[in-house]
Amino acid sequence: MENPEFYYQLGTNYLALKKYAEAEQNFQKAVVLEPKQRWYWNGLYDVYYQTRVFDKAIPIVEKLVVFDINMKEDLASLYMNTNQFEKAKKVLDLEIENHSLTKENLEIASERFKLGQSNAIEMRQAETSYSNSLYRYVQAQFNTRSAVS
Repeated sequence: MENPEFYYQLGTNYLALKKYAEAEQNFQKAVVLEPKQRWYWNGLYDVYYQTRVFDKAIPIVEKLVVFDINMKEDLASLYMNTNQFEKAKKVLDLEIENHSLTKENLEIASERFKLGQSNAIEMRQAETSYSNSLYRYVQAQFNTRSAVS
């Protein structure tokens, strides 16, 4: 019987060595053998994120959200990196509802973004999940409007 932990550890080592193809193969073997193990999926996500293969990362993160609700922010980022702004906005709309963000705060952030003061928002995004979600929401909202124009 094959051991998924063996493949996971092998994938982790290959990832550390930046041997992405080998890491991907081993993480895939691990998830096939044990699909309910979150860390195996996370390893596969790390490969796709580090290699910037965001289209492959999206379905992985969609699975990871089941294990960790905080992965929704990663999902929104991936949607934005693949120009799927409407999907990013939908994910962040739900985040805003869950975090009880006020419309007033959203309007203030939108106005700052439109005025080109995004650096202040970018600096604060790392401080809390709240500001991170808010920034991404405003960016998705702005990009959605720009795509329509």
